[in-house]
Amino acid sequence: MSILAFCCGRDSHLLGLRAVQLGIGIRLIHANWEYRHKYGVPVGRIIMKNRFWISTASVVLLFTCNIASAGSSSGIASSVAKAPIVPDGDVAGARTDFVVDLNIDMDPATEGLSMAPGDQLRIKLPAGFDLNDTANFPIANVGSPLIPCVPGNLKCTTGVLLQGWPQNPLSPATYDFDIVDNVVSYTAKGGGLGPNPFGPGLKQAHIIANGMRNPLTPGRYKILVELERGGNVEKGSTHLIIRPNVRPSINVTSVFDVPPDDPNGGNPPNPNFIYQETGPGMAVPLIWNFLMWDTDGAPFTDVEIVQRNRNGGALVRNGHTVGQFKINAPQGAVGQELMSLGPSVEGGTPVIGMTFEPPLKTARLRAVFTAGSALGRYHISLRLNNGNTANMFVDVE
Repeated sequence: MSILAFCCGRDSHLLGLRAVQLGIGIRLIHANWEYRHKYGVPVGRIIMKNRFWISTASVVLLFTCNIASAGSSSGIASSVAKAPIVPDGDVAGARTDFVVDLNIDMDPATEGLSMAPGDQLRIKLPAGFDLNDTANFPIANVGSPLIPCVPGNLKCTTGVLLQGWPQNPLSPATYDFDIVDNVVSYTAKGGGLGPNPFGPGLKQAHIIANGMRNPLTPGRYKILVELERGGNVEKGSTHLIIRPNVRPSINVTSVFDVPPDDPNGGNPPNPNFIYQETGPGMAVPLIWNFLMWDTDGAPFTDVEIVQRNRNGGALVRNGHTVGQFKINAPQGAVGQELMSLGPSVEGGTPVIGMTFEPPLKTARLRAVFTAGSALGRYHISLRLNNGNTANMFVDVE
């Protein structure tokens, strides 16, 4: 079975699904971006070490991931947080939509986990999570031909396994999804799953339970995780904070601004925007894109990035500070810069989209980071006031 893939247009207002044929092989692409010409900034390159591009004349399913954490964790589980494609995946009484990070480095240079046919990842949800609307959102694998269960129109309760960054899941043809007695399961099938030419292997699980509601009582809920492989069971736990209300959020997405010289015309495959490489004084090869919601769960429009000094600055809306960003640079680095390519603008979400009525909207902020003079890793964190943090990493070589 071919890998299934769907995506919306490169511009967030062009919401709609397109299945695309992908080229053969892994491609090393040297990106030349609009801001290189506009701002005169040389850009880095997309490298094969940690840029996996989907191949085979198939299509790949676009979904999301998140690397934020909530609460203490142990064993096979590392963290859990609201999915970055919705504003309210962790809000009391809202639809259940969150991502569990397994205890493995999200850096794509680190190999992920494997599952042989019959192996199973289980996520056990405590009492209070209510699977009460499978009539309208039946349990199904993504791409099911019997019901609409595709990105942009997920009329289902489903989940995907991720490889550590947004919009690059493992093929949904390699596992079955189910929920029984509040136990979410992903069971490997076919030839199993693991490291592949398109990514490092299993690192995360995204639960998109549109037919389930979060507990009505805000609080800290323990999530149990089990990974059974070859009869051996690895266990762990983490805690999801169910919040009383939506909080502002800034969320990485990998759907937009793929290289303009891509032979697929800007459609998938999709590279890793979170981890990139460049040279001293050079911009990252891929423009950063963030989905943003405000305290009402509405698109957080008109937000811009204003750098104050070489170590960081503010996120500003209409003259008011709504967040901060920090640049943790190698010692002695100078010249590093983060700038937005205009204010955040309203558009459709790349995955949920038209699933609900009215369709879910968001705001998209585009930004570019230019490395400083020193070699090493730059860690850039962007945080909204009373909200979450998005973390980005740039290796300068």
